[in-house]
Amino acid sequence: MAKPNSRQTLKDFCLRQLGYPVLEVNVDDDQVEDRLDDTLQLYQDYHYDGTERVLIKHQVTSSDITNGYITLADAVIGVSRVLDLGQAVQSSNLFNIRYQIHLNDLFDLSAASYVPYVTAMRHVETLEELFVGKKPIRYNRHRNQLHIDMDLDELDVDDYLMVEAYVKLPSATFSEIFNFSIKSSFHFL
Repeated sequence: MAKPNSRQTLKDFCLRQLGYPVLEVNVDDDQVEDRLDDTLQLYQDYHYDGTERVLIKHQVTSSDITNGYITLADAVIGVSRVLDLGQAVQSSNLFNIRYQIHLNDLFDLSAASYVPYVTAMRHVETLEELFVGKKPIRYNRHRNQLHIDMDLDELDVDDYLMVEAYVKLPSATFSEIFNFSIKSSFHFL
Protein backbone atom coordinates (compact mmCIF):
# COMPACT_ATOMS: atom_id res chain seq x y z
CA MET A 1 0.00 0.00 0.00
CA ALA A 2 1.12 3.52 -0.73
CA LYS A 3 1.74 5.95 2.07
CA PRO A 4 -1.45 7.65 3.31
CA ASN A 5 -1.77 11.10 1.76
CA SER A 6 -5.35 11.98 2.59
CA ARG A 7 -7.86 11.51 5.35
CA GLN A 8 -9.58 8.67 3.48
CA THR A 9 -6.37 6.72 2.76
CA LEU A 10 -5.37 7.04 6.42
CA LYS A 11 -8.78 5.78 7.47
CA ASP A 12 -8.48 2.82 5.06
CA PHE A 13 -5.01 2.04 6.38
CA CYS A 14 -6.23 1.99 9.98
CA LEU A 15 -9.15 -0.30 9.15
CA ARG A 16 -6.81 -2.68 7.30
CA GLN A 17 -4.56 -2.77 10.35
CA LEU A 18 -7.59 -3.91 12.35
CA GLY A 19 -8.22 -6.75 9.89
CA TYR A 20 -10.65 -5.27 7.40
CA PRO A 21 -11.84 -6.67 4.90
CA VAL A 22 -11.00 -10.19 6.15
CA LEU A 23 -12.51 -9.44 9.54
CA GLU A 24 -15.68 -7.49 10.05
CA VAL A 25 -14.79 -4.30 11.93
CA ASN A 26 -17.91 -3.13 13.75
CA VAL A 27 -17.32 0.58 14.11
CA ASP A 28 -19.44 3.38 12.78
CA ASP A 29 -17.91 5.75 10.27
CA ASP A 30 -18.44 8.61 12.75
CA GLN A 31 -16.39 6.72 15.34
CA VAL A 32 -13.52 6.34 12.88
CA GLU A 33 -13.72 10.04 12.00
CA ASP A 34 -13.69 10.97 15.70
CA ARG A 35 -10.57 8.87 16.33
CA LEU A 36 -8.84 10.38 13.30
CA ASP A 37 -9.68 13.87 14.58
CA ASP A 38 -8.24 12.95 17.99
CA THR A 39 -5.11 11.50 16.42
CA LEU A 40 -4.47 14.49 14.19
CA GLN A 41 -5.08 16.82 17.14
CA LEU A 42 -2.61 14.89 19.28
CA TYR A 43 -0.06 14.89 16.47
CA GLN A 44 -0.34 18.62 15.89
CA ASP A 45 -0.24 19.39 19.60
CA TYR A 46 2.72 17.27 20.65
CA HIS A 47 4.83 16.22 17.65
CA TYR A 48 7.43 18.64 16.38
CA ASP A 49 6.54 17.81 12.75
CA GLY A 50 2.93 18.86 13.32
CA THR A 51 3.86 22.49 13.88
CA GLU A 52 5.86 25.18 12.15
CA ARG A 53 7.73 28.17 13.54
CA VAL A 54 6.49 31.35 11.90
CA LEU A 55 6.66 35.10 12.29
CA ILE A 56 3.25 36.68 12.63
CA LYS A 57 2.86 40.33 11.71
CA HIS A 58 0.20 41.98 13.84
CA GLN A 59 -1.05 45.53 13.40
CA VAL A 60 -1.96 47.05 16.75
CA THR A 61 -5.58 48.15 17.03
CA SER A 62 -7.30 50.37 19.56
CA SER A 63 -9.12 47.30 20.94
CA ASP A 64 -5.73 45.62 21.58
CA ILE A 65 -4.67 48.60 23.69
CA THR A 66 -8.04 48.77 25.48
CA ASN A 67 -8.16 45.01 26.18
CA GLY A 68 -4.53 44.82 27.29
CA TYR A 69 -3.83 41.78 25.13
CA ILE A 70 -3.53 40.74 21.51
CA THR A 71 -5.81 38.07 20.09
CA LEU A 72 -4.06 35.51 17.89
CA ALA A 73 -5.45 32.89 15.50
CA ASP A 74 -6.71 29.49 16.69
CA ALA A 75 -3.88 27.72 14.83
CA VAL A 76 -1.26 29.26 17.14
CA ILE A 77 -0.22 26.74 19.79
CA GLY A 78 2.66 28.64 21.37
CA VAL A 79 4.48 31.97 21.35
CA SER A 80 8.25 32.13 21.77
CA ARG A 81 8.77 35.85 21.83
CA VAL A 82 7.79 39.24 20.55
CA LEU A 83 10.62 40.74 18.55
CA ASP A 84 12.16 43.88 20.01
CA LEU A 85 9.85 46.82 20.15
CA GLY A 86 12.71 49.24 19.52
CA GLN A 87 13.47 50.85 22.85
CA ALA A 88 16.99 52.18 23.43
CA VAL A 89 18.31 51.62 19.93
CA GLN A 90 15.32 52.98 18.06
CA SER A 91 16.59 54.70 14.92
CA SER A 92 14.35 57.75 15.28
CA ASN A 93 15.85 58.63 18.66
CA LEU A 94 18.45 61.44 18.48
CA PHE A 95 20.14 60.15 21.64
CA ASN A 96 20.34 56.62 20.32
CA ILE A 97 23.76 55.07 20.88
CA ARG A 98 23.97 53.68 17.36
CA TYR A 99 23.00 57.04 15.89
CA GLN A 100 25.71 58.75 17.92
CA ILE A 101 28.33 56.21 16.80
CA HIS A 102 27.44 56.85 13.18
CA LEU A 103 27.19 60.61 13.68
CA ASN A 104 30.68 60.82 15.16
CA ASP A 105 32.08 58.62 12.37
CA LEU A 106 33.67 56.32 14.87
CA PHE A 107 33.43 53.59 12.32
CA ASP A 108 34.13 54.32 8.68
CA LEU A 109 33.43 50.93 7.14
CA SER A 110 34.94 51.88 3.79
CA ALA A 111 38.39 52.60 5.24
CA ALA A 112 38.76 50.00 7.98
CA SER A 113 37.73 46.55 9.12
CA TYR A 114 34.14 46.07 10.20
CA VAL A 115 35.17 43.90 13.17
CA PRO A 116 35.35 46.81 15.65
CA TYR A 117 31.95 48.02 14.46
CA VAL A 118 30.36 44.59 14.98
CA THR A 119 32.01 44.33 18.39
CA ALA A 120 30.70 47.76 19.39
CA MET A 121 27.16 46.88 18.23
CA ARG A 122 27.24 43.63 20.22
CA HIS A 123 28.33 45.63 23.24
CA VAL A 124 25.40 48.03 22.70
CA GLU A 125 23.01 45.05 22.45
CA THR A 126 24.40 43.62 25.69
CA LEU A 127 23.97 46.97 27.46
CA GLU A 128 20.42 47.23 26.18
CA GLU A 129 19.69 43.69 27.37
CA LEU A 130 21.07 44.51 30.83
CA PHE A 131 19.40 47.88 31.33
CA VAL A 132 16.25 47.67 29.23
CA GLY A 133 15.66 43.93 28.96
CA LYS A 134 13.07 42.01 26.99
CA LYS A 135 9.37 42.50 27.49
CA PRO A 136 7.96 39.44 29.28
CA ILE A 137 5.06 37.75 27.52
CA ARG A 138 2.28 35.38 28.52
CA TYR A 139 0.22 33.37 26.08
CA ASN A 140 -2.67 31.01 26.67
CA ARG A 141 -3.59 29.04 23.57
CA HIS A 142 -7.05 28.15 24.80
CA ARG A 143 -7.94 31.81 25.15
CA ASN A 144 -5.78 32.92 22.16
CA GLN A 145 -4.58 35.92 24.13
CA LEU A 146 -1.02 37.23 24.02
CA HIS A 147 -0.24 39.47 26.98
CA ILE A 148 2.87 41.64 26.72
CA ASP A 149 3.84 42.75 30.21
CA MET A 150 4.21 46.41 29.46
CA ASP A 151 2.02 49.47 29.29
CA LEU A 152 0.33 48.98 25.93
CA ASP A 153 -0.26 52.73 25.80
CA GLU A 154 3.40 52.93 24.73
CA LEU A 155 2.24 51.43 21.42
CA ASP A 156 0.43 53.46 18.83
CA VAL A 157 -2.56 52.28 16.83
CA ASP A 158 -1.36 50.87 13.48
CA ASP A 159 2.10 50.00 14.85
CA TYR A 160 3.26 46.54 13.86
CA LEU A 161 4.44 43.79 16.18
CA MET A 162 6.34 40.71 15.03
CA VAL A 163 5.47 37.62 17.05
CA GLU A 164 7.54 34.44 16.80
CA ALA A 165 5.07 31.60 17.22
CA TYR A 166 4.39 27.94 16.52
CA VAL A 167 1.30 27.14 14.46
CA LYS A 168 -0.40 23.89 13.53
CA LEU A 169 0.19 22.71 9.99
CA PRO A 170 -3.15 22.56 8.18
CA SER A 171 -3.89 19.02 6.97
CA ALA A 172 -5.73 20.39 3.93
CA THR A 173 -2.50 21.95 2.63
CA PHE A 174 0.13 19.49 3.89
CA SER A 175 -0.89 15.97 2.95
CA GLU A 176 2.30 14.60 4.56
CA ILE A 177 0.52 14.95 7.89
CA PHE A 178 -1.45 11.82 7.06
CA ASN A 179 1.78 9.87 6.67
CA PHE A 180 3.05 10.65 10.15
CA SER A 181 4.11 7.88 12.49
CA ILE A 182 1.48 5.39 11.34
CA LYS A 183 1.69 3.44 14.59
CA SER A 184 0.15 6.31 16.52
CA SER A 185 -2.82 6.58 14.18
CA PHE A 186 -4.53 3.26 14.85
CA HIS A 187 -3.84 3.09 18.60
CA PHE A 188 -6.90 5.26 19.07
CA LEU A 189 -9.28 3.05 17.07
